[in-house]
Amino acid sequence: MNLKPCPFCNSVPSLPTGDGTQYEIWCDDCGKAVVSVQICDLMTHEEKLTDDFINYRYQEIYIDRAKEEAIKRWNKRFN
Repeated sequence: MNLKPCPFCNSVPSLPTGDGTQYEIWCDDCGKAVVSVQICDLMTHEEKLTDDFINYRYQEIYIDRAKEEAIKRWNKRFN
């Protein structure tokens, strides 16, 4: 899924790797636009109990889920 350009400066942000507890997309150029998704907010209780969270990183399946949600939120525009 492609990212829309920043609504403030029109540059296209890069996608982060997903280390840590949240997945963030932000404008690399102006820094005014930011979308953040807590990775664990999209996990079930069972998934939270079984994820090892090794080296400050969730399993890829959970990062990918948060990445998809962050992209959807970034691309949402109001007229």
